[in-house]
Amino acid sequence: MAPSLRRGGTFESVNPVSGLAWATCPRATQQDVDDAVAAARRAFEDGPWPTSTPLDRARLLRGLGDLVAEHSEELARLPRLVTGWEASRRPFAEPWPVH
Repeated sequence: MAPSLRRGGTFESVNPVSGLAWATCPRATQQDVDDAVAAARRAFEDGPWPTSTPLDRARLLRGLGDLVAEHSEELARLPRLVTGWEASRRPFAEPWPVH
């Protein structure tokens, strides 16, 4: 955990169905948020993205897509842990209404 995120402490994310904690998360302060936004702005303005070519950007975005696909099962489990929704109850259905 980054030292700056220690200011706000941590909290446990609890699965509402099982009542079990599944993750310990940093509790960000307003200063943590401000610092993160400032760092992101600096990285965008001073980093390689603004001057990169469309081809370079496409390669990076495809790499991100590959990582998402590679970890899709793990990523698909996260909403279930947070909301307590169980896929076995309603396979292939969304855990929230779609409007």
